[in-house]
Amino acid sequence: VNMAVNLTELSLPQLEGLKTQLDQETEFLSSSIGQLKVVQTKYVEAKDSLNVLNKSNEGEYYC
Repeated sequence: VNMAVNLTELSLPQLEGLKTQLDQETEFLSSSIGQLKVVQTKYVEAKDSLNVLNKSNEGEYYC
């Protein structure tokens, strides 16, 4: 839900609550980016391993 909030109309406790919420969301997004980078690295490594296996198996036929 997209809501516009006029920060000048918020009380100090509301601003502190908003800051806490934004800090938590930032932490979550940073953690998610880190996890995606790990998965991306594992994907590239798996893809490279498959390419090596495919090249080593070229010309071989299995019965």
